[in-house]
Amino acid sequence: MINSFLIFIIFLALYPPENVRSLKIINQDSISITIGWNKRAKMDIDGYEIYRSKYKLLGIVFQDTIFIDQDIQPDNEYLYDVVKKERMKKYKDQKDFLKIVSIGYQLIKDTVNKRNIIKWKRPNDLYLGETYEIWRAEKNGDYELIGTVSGMDSSFRDTTMKDGVKYFYKVSAFKGNEKVFSNPSPPIFTIGTPKFVYAEDIPNDEGGGFRITWEPSPNYDLLKSYVLMRLVYDSIAAFKDTFSFTDTTIRPNIEYHYYIGKNYQIIMPAKIVADSIGMTGRVIRIEWKLNPKVIGQNYDLTLIYRAEKDSANNFKYVDYTAPDEEKFIDGTAEPNKEYIYEARAVKEVSIPFKIEKDTCIENKRFITLSWKKSKEPPEFLGYYVMRAERDSGNYGIYARLGTQVNTFQDRVGIYDNIPYAYRIVAVTKDGEKISSETTPYVVSSPQWFHTGRINALIGITIFIFLVIFFIEYAKKDKNIFVRRIAGLSAIDEAVGRATEMGRPILYVPGFSTINDVATIASLNILGEVAKKTAQYNTPLIVPTGDPIVYTVAREVVKESYNKVGRPDAFNPDSVYFVTDSQFAYASAVSGIMIREKPATNFLVGMFYAESLIMAETGASTGAIQIGGTDAVTQLPFFITACDYTLIGEELYAASAYISRNPTLLAALKSQDYSKLVIVGVLITATILALLKIGIPVYNLFNIQ
Repeated sequence: MINSFLIFIIFLALYPPENVRSLKIINQDSISITIGWNKRAKMDIDGYEIYRSKYKLLGIVFQDTIFIDQDIQPDNEYLYDVVKKERMKKYKDQKDFLKIVSIGYQLIKDTVNKRNIIKWKRPNDLYLGETYEIWRAEKNGDYELIGTVSGMDSSFRDTTMKDGVKYFYKVSAFKGNEKVFSNPSPPIFTIGTPKFVYAEDIPNDEGGGFRITWEPSPNYDLLKSYVLMRLVYDSIAAFKDTFSFTDTTIRPNIEYHYYIGKNYQIIMPAKIVADSIGMTGRVIRIEWKLNPKVIGQNYDLTLIYRAEKDSANNFKYVDYTAPDEEKFIDGTAEPNKEYIYEARAVKEVSIPFKIEKDTCIENKRFITLSWKKSKEPPEFLGYYVMRAERDSGNYGIYARLGTQVNTFQDRVGIYDNIPYAYRIVAVTKDGEKISSETTPYVVSSPQWFHTGRINALIGITIFIFLVIFFIEYAKKDKNIFVRRIAGLSAIDEAVGRATEMGRPILYVPGFSTINDVATIASLNILGEVAKKTAQYNTPLIVPTGDPIVYTVAREVVKESYNKVGRPDAFNPDSVYFVTDSQFAYASAVSGIMIREKPATNFLVGMFYAESLIMAETGASTGAIQIGGTDAVTQLPFFITACDYTLIGEELYAASAYISRNPTLLAALKSQDYSKLVIVGVLITATILALLKIGIPVYNLFNIQ
């Protein structure tokens, strides 16, 4: 017995288990990691044991973004993992879940104090409820046994790893009780499958789109991209004058989805405007004139077709462009060939249909679809029938996305009331594809009401109520108080002064177009001033710098004279067009001030750099000047050079202030009280915030 034991010891001394060599990762997929090693042909061992680094939880951090590891050995290598945990809100058909993601970190080795400092960035600064766990694995530290294989094997497949975790591996060759370990493998990062994939109809839209969201793989640095896959509908039939179809190419006990579409096409001849040889070959530039039927009709694409001049009827597809484009560059033309081109605007529209029959005769299934006949324009090509088999696996690529993206809106080729399903595929840098689960089927539809605009509805309702209330209030001959505006109160004085002095009144409606709100407000004031000049028989001069403004201003003045019963006093030449050149207009107005010496100058409207020129010239003539504009940069010049200035909203309130029209006064007071409501809400929210009763005030004023 003793001799046998001595022989065994001598045998182990002479033939120890050989060290495992060239430990490497030979394969990695979404559910496993396979490691391999080299061995000699003649090796007398019992088997191999596979070990994996054991992660140790160092600590849990709340909201902080730094952790210091004091318990380290200088001669050891450490690998850390920072894991973020946060409670996620539920999707429509899912419960609340705990989201756990490995995040990137920065490792700072402090060799003086013998410590490691781990730093990371907060992924979401607005969310303060997350916690962080700091884990550590030692390259030369504790390992856990995860499997054993025979001495004839040279690989092992690990299927117990977790998503988003980093591991070291070791392999030991053992014989009896003696073990010899390999060197640790390089750290291997596991790639998590995209989870919680959810597709939903985009809320508050006009239909024709879905929002797809998912939780991305934790180690996005190992990924190349994400690919969005969508259920594909195949074309199975096309008609033009038929309004029903029977599908006979189906299998029993299979659920099918259909949709019926209409196809429109408008052909637009294109002409070649340039034909040259570039660095990449022949380049032909074509242009065409957009057909009026295409404009504003929601056409999907413009297809470019090309044919050789000798075979003009044999057009072939080249490429596509946007429906509103009128030019295209063709870089695929062959040399020494003459071509002609066509641009074809195309549009597809889904139509409602119904399943008339779904029967089975002699073990053969038939589905009959029908749809209503409708009157179609000449560009109508026909009807087409599309079909998809539920759970068929027939999914096509619809988008390629970045590795840190976790949401996407699909609006291409989506038809309302048609079921669709999606998958997210993570593509690794090695080309491996990791697919998520398929989403439940979803259907898009337009919404009648935009729930994100309820605040706008409430605001409009309050404003309309205030307008109606003050209109009725003003109709009862009750005096509606409007604070005194000095510039408007001085209008009567200014007109009276001009009448006494026998001089004209100069009214400048600004140097802008009729589209400007300040110009419209100025024309309203012009109408009230013209009424007073008509009553006092005071000359009025209105030079304009825009043809349309001239036409409107002329009619405004004429109507004002008619309203006060003085149509005979209206002089058509008192309102005239000068020029649309800015400083030429300023020079002309300055010349009028010096030659005519008006007693009162009204500079009301939208002004630019010419404001100071006219205001200074008018001040030098001794005239009373009333200026008004909503241009912030020009207000200082008017305040300096004019006797009275209408600032900002005072310009808009002027017509109501002067005319005392009940409707205008009601609108003015409604605006004031609406502002008062907004200020009251802000004050209330501020008080609640100080009392730590937080409400999302910004949502009250955010119109989506």
